[in-house]
Amino acid sequence: MDGRTWLGQRRADVVAAYDAEAPDYEEYPNDAQRDWVGRLLAECPDGGVVVDAPCGTRRYLPHIADAGIAVVRIDQSAGMLEQARLRNIAVALHHVGLQEMSFAAEFDAAVTIDAMENVPPEDWPPVLANLHRAVRAGGLLYMTVEETDSSDLDEHFTRLTGDGHPAIRPSGARSSKGTSPAITTTRRSARS
Repeated sequence: MDGRTWLGQRRADVVAAYDAEAPDYEEYPNDAQRDWVGRLLAECPDGGVVVDAPCGTRRYLPHIADAGIAVVRIDQSAGMLEQARLRNIAVALHHVGLQEMSFAAEFDAAVTIDAMENVPPEDWPPVLANLHRAVRAGGLLYMTVEETDSSDLDEHFTRLTGDGHPAIRPSGARSSKGTSPAITTTRRSARS
């Protein structure tokens, strides 16, 4: 089996697992994540729009909508998207994966929490490009990434933005899953 076929099967298995677990899925409530999302929301303009990508059930983040920020939610798992629909806090739902996102400058911020561990490293550059393209110039991106050598992430982000600025990582912030959050401001370059 070639690598792309294997990765496609792994992705299908991940989606099937999340679809099956969706009705009973419990996310990892985390005060640090709530704090960082709160900081992101404080920077969003009144009436702003945030994409929650992928949204999962996101039972612990209704305060995005409570802050008067419109939420657009995407997920590649139909089961997780149905659970998000039942929460009734999104202005739109899209059944799409991070790799296929095609939004262009539609959001003031993007939130990607506990998802990159399900994205193979080969797909990180297009996923980062999709998130970057989805957010308006000057918008924000909050994401968590499993503990890893961050030089790969910084290299992809710097190549994407072309401005030499790596993702901003708060020291000491960790989720319950061992992830390191990053908030960064999007910058548009001549290539954007």
